Amino acid sequence: MEELKIIVNDIEEGRKIFDRVPRGVQPCWGGLLLDRCLEVIDTVIQIKELSRVIDNPQKWLQAHHLFTEIRKYGLEHPEYQPAPFLLLAEKIAKITYNATNPSAPFDANSGWFIPKLALLTTFSLAEIESECPYVIASSLFMYDRQPELRELVQMPNDFSIYRRIDDILWNDWSPIGFKGSLPRDEYQSYVPGVFQLYKSGCAVKHLAEHLFRIETETMGLSHRHIESCFSVAKKIMAISPPNESGDAS
Repeated sequence: MEELKIIVNDIEEGRKIFDRVPRGVQPCWGGLLLDRCLEVIDTVIQIKELSRVIDNPQKWLQAHHLFTEIRKYGLEHPEYQPAPFLLLAEKIAKITYNATNPSAPFDANSGWFIPKLALLTTFSLAEIESECPYVIASSLFMYDRQPELRELVQMPNDFSIYRRIDDILWNDWSPIGFKGSLPRDEYQSYVPGVFQLYKSGCAVKHLAEHLFRIETETMGLSHRHIESCFSVAKKIMAISPPNESGDAS
């Protein structure tokens, strides 16, 4: 938690985190932070719409209008809590619009404030969901903690696939069990390897064997059965790449 508080108080740390995210996926990364917050926060329709826009790169220009709408909502609802969440959404709308290379972009340092505002939002939510700061941190630091992602995941389509693989490993694989007591990033170090196998178009059997080796050799778990890895591998290899509009099926 102390590490997170340092980021809140040092905008230079926020800049470093943001600059490590490849430019092509900065809106996607911001959208992931929004969605993690929206799992706990009551939906603000304008922010939910921003999340949908981010899912489709062809619509990123609409983020300019949504910035205005979110700002307007904040002015009309000064009592809204957590207040940092609205500011976070504004900054993410700005970087999304800026990613379209417009002639009149928003301020170039908008993204530097995203780590601070994301953490302030989750600190406000900690009483509701004690793990919330750590869930957000797992997304916030994904490019810091896994440097190989800077080469592997640079485009929106790849980010969408990576995110779905991460969710499948967390929700469907979870070989350790006790998921409710584990940090959200427990299996994230294995996602890049699985992502590369998916991109290679490997057979389900090959991916299942890879997962089984992680369980038995890396994690040292005994009494495991490869059949459960097959079901997870099938689900991963069935992921459809997003189409040209940015929508995945």
